[in-house]
Amino acid sequence: MPTSLIHSILIITSLALTYLWTKNPTLGYYNLQITGLIIIFYFIARFLLKKYRTVTLLLDAMAFTSLTLLLILATGNTHSPVFFLLYFLLFAISLLFEPLQSILVTISLMIIFLIEGRASLDSASIINLTTLILITPLAIILGKKYLETLENLGKIQILKKLISKEETDSLLWISTQAKPSLTSIINSFGDLLVYFNTVGTKMLPNNLLEKLKQMHADLTLLYKSTDMLQGAISENKESDPQPDDKKN
Repeated sequence: MPTSLIHSILIITSLALTYLWTKNPTLGYYNLQITGLIIIFYFIARFLLKKYRTVTLLLDAMAFTSLTLLLILATGNTHSPVFFLLYFLLFAISLLFEPLQSILVTISLMIIFLIEGRASLDSASIINLTTLILITPLAIILGKKYLETLENLGKIQILKKLISKEETDSLLWISTQAKPSLTSIINSFGDLLVYFNTVGTKMLPNNLLEKLKQMHADLTLLYKSTDMLQGAISENKESDPQPDDKKN
């Protein structure tokens, strides 16, 4: 059975059980007690199951759905002064689950409120129910955008880690390979220039000797450039803390 279907069944079941509890004349006297029990059970279960993120998310949805519906049914149904809490509930469900769950919760709430208030369905009730329907697609869209934003932030963090690794590899290559190799070549060119300057132009034409001097100067400049690049990368790494440091 698909996970989304299991989530839907459990959330709808929590709504149905909450409604049936409030409709029972005997159990209705214990609304306050059942609210306390739900809260206690929620925190204990969340503590025991904190390693299982999917289960804790489902637990959040079921607990807040039951508590919100219980509070609204106990304070006037569609005329409840806290009816607006359902809007926050829909936003929360759209963030935690797929759009299907938000739609099913809205449909279930509409059925419950229509059954409960069919004898006293006035303009205020119709406005509240209409608002509940209209808020559902908005909650789904905003929830989707929020998740996309989190995903993009995650990609940025991964990119920063890759850049940091590249910077570390570049520093290592510069210090262990590039600079030692350039130093060796520059020293060798220096020794050759000293030798050819000593023997004069007997072994090499003057223009070739000047070309060697120019190459020596270019290599020296390249060495200084690698030194500057190493310093710039080191400074950038120090000024840009790692994501783990930011979290701490």
